[in-house]
Amino acid sequence: AGQYNELASLLLSPQEGLIKHLLERETTTDVISMAAYGTALGIYWCVAVLIFGISVPAGNFIPGMTIGAALGRILGEALDHSLYDDNPATESKAGRFALMGAGAVLCGVTRMTITIAAILVEVSNDVNSALPLMWTLAFAKVIADVLAPGFDDGMMNLLQLPYLEHDPPHEFEVLTARDVMAREVIVLKEVERVGDILAVLKRTRHCGFPVIDVGRSHRCSYFAGLIVRRHLMVLLKHRVWELQAVGAPLPASLKADFFESGRNSAQLTRSFLSYDLPSEDKEQLIDLRGFMDPCPYLANELMPLRRVYRLFNELGVRHLPVVDCREQVVGMITRKDVQPEIIEERFMVEDLDALAKALFHREADELEEVEGGPPKNAAAASVVDTLIGQHGCQGLRNCSQILTTAAALNSIDLAERSSCTEQSESSPVEATPDATKSACAAAPDAEQASVPLEATVATVAAG
Repeated sequence: AGQYNELASLLLSPQEGLIKHLLERETTTDVISMAAYGTALGIYWCVAVLIFGISVPAGNFIPGMTIGAALGRILGEALDHSLYDDNPATESKAGRFALMGAGAVLCGVTRMTITIAAILVEVSNDVNSALPLMWTLAFAKVIADVLAPGFDDGMMNLLQLPYLEHDPPHEFEVLTARDVMAREVIVLKEVERVGDILAVLKRTRHCGFPVIDVGRSHRCSYFAGLIVRRHLMVLLKHRVWELQAVGAPLPASLKADFFESGRNSAQLTRSFLSYDLPSEDKEQLIDLRGFMDPCPYLANELMPLRRVYRLFNELGVRHLPVVDCREQVVGMITRKDVQPEIIEERFMVEDLDALAKALFHREADELEEVEGGPPKNAAAASVVDTLIGQHGCQGLRNCSQILTTAAALNSIDLAERSSCTEQSESSPVEATPDATKSACAAAPDAEQASVPLEATVATVAAG
């Protein structure tokens, strides 16, 4: 009787009771030892690290407060034992240190200052702690900003979510939509074959497709509208071409599926994986003019990138077709295309491509001057060796880009020529005679329609 387990009292208590105990100011005889506090802190910290970021309805506010309060409590208890052992009647400072520790850790995780100060002053019911708490939060935020991004920003970067800051970078001042758009775009005609639509849906994962008016000569590509992937799947599912052939009105079930497709897009995509049509149905025609968006947001190819950035950030645009002065579709921009990291990677690849071409031509000219010199394949191999020597094989992506660039120059397989052969086996270079380009010429966005229907651009699987 009268015995208790210190560690169980800390770990098995409700979260509210644990925080109240850590922030307690009164000196009691039943003090939990520092070893118990340290053990509980280690266990709680490990569990919090494992749980943060998983797909469960949990937050990081209460765990951050608990970890910070435990750290502050341990420091406060150590100071009490070292300074006030001779005078037990002195008020314990451990509770105040726990309050400062909770604020510091919360500020480091969430990067909030005034809000945390107001919450903790309200929780502790101690207005006198407001000033030292504000100083603590200020120092914690400055140090945290120097060391690492906030928890939420770090998770978005880790998951590669297309999050855009409120203001675009200053480097966007000199860029236009033409600099970041995907130049190879899958387009659909206003009246399109069912088989072509089915092939596009099965071979790509793009979510938006510009619809063009080909004119009487069938050689134009004037922009007419935009249609999204889920709407095309609904049209094929309900066999709209049969209704259009007889002039029948659209049934209520089709209209309901059409307007609710955004909510059920995942289920619709799964059911469409095994969907197929007979050959005679694939030759039928669908008129898309009644189902497309005839007036989406557009961007001229010379529009400043800062304005394009604000369209995505403030208006929530998902797909932005790019047209020239004659209203012909020349590209497509998605949210990932205006991310600074993607733009920087694209320009780096373009610089590498230009360097490879310059080296190739220089090596080829030097070899031609030698009588009976080796063929141009040797020049391409020399380009690969030079690029690897200058840039190194920093990961699978860089190695694959080097190999793809050199293969595009001379249409040969150079995997055996480089020291990255083992890495490149998991990222083979695929090319077609119709078009061979650098794998990173367009941003790797699944929503971006960046491959023409008639030709497939060489792609590299960067793990």
